Amino acid sequence: MSVQIKSSPKLPLKFYMNVGVLENKQTMINNSVNVKNTLESLGYHVDFEFFKSGHDYLSWGQTLATGLISLIGYHDER
Repeated sequence: MSVQIKSSPKLPLKFYMNVGVLENKQTMINNSVNVKNTLESLGYHVDFEFFKSGHDYLSWGQTLATGLISLIGYHDER
């Protein structure tokens, strides 16, 4: 995937990525970190975090709000 990213024109995008510490290190963790590093080397903003779980619905529910806040921001209207 990094080769495809490098060969694409830069777009006005920002990214949120996460990966669980219980994921497969060779496939999920290393590939995710590689994509993050590639995006950052091309000047993209990447919010990246590890979470204490694997690839399951529980972890998605816990990190969805963080991802949305990262991408669209937080607006307190009190």
